[in-house]
Amino acid sequence: MNPKLKDLVIAIVSGVLESGSKVSKTKLLKLLYLFDIEWYRTHQKTFTGFDWQFYLLGPWTNEYDPTLDKYEGNGIDREKSKDAYGTEFISASDTVRPRDLFATREEEIILEDLVRTWAKVPTEEILNHIYFRTEPMDEAVRYEKLDFTKVATTAPRKYRRTKSGLSKEQLNAIRSKVAEGLEKVRERERSLPRLDPPDYGESFLDAMEELERVR
Repeated sequence: MNPKLKDLVIAIVSGVLESGSKVSKTKLLKLLYLFDIEWYRTHQKTFTGFDWQFYLLGPWTNEYDPTLDKYEGNGIDREKSKDAYGTEFISASDTVRPRDLFATREEEIILEDLVRTWAKVPTEEILNHIYFRTEPMDEAVRYEKLDFTKVATTAPRKYRRTKSGLSKEQLNAIRSKVAEGLEKVRERERSLPRLDPPDYGESFLDAMEELERVR
């Protein structure tokens, strides 16, 4: 395990909190995985040194909980919410900047990009990206070790919307048809009994992560 791992954890937590977002235990784990992906692209090894495996909610390591236990009260703090799931949130009592952690500007940028990209993104969206757009999860086998040698040396292209090539009149016609279709759907929905949607937010994800850990 990397001796600088605690500083990385604090730097990630600090960066996310400074963005105005919270850091759940599950979100921090997935951000560490994403950092390892980008670190591997240029260093051909992970930064954390974790033994990543494919579990219920994607990448997981049995080294994570002991690591948090070791750091608690020594740079980071942990607090459980009072909701039904007892979601655990991570905060930092220290501050670590990228320039304090890395030897080169290129390495600092890996962390800065991670925080900039994912700090405000809900955990469920991060999980969706991890499942479908990170190389070690491609054809991964549940409960087996993840293969980081699949990580390309150049990052995949980011998704960008492209122009359709249609004329303004064609686009307006398509939009009108879509609007008509949506209104029909809304009419049917208004006639149905209203049901409360299930909660698949941070609390649910953390509860599932804990269930998987103790199985």
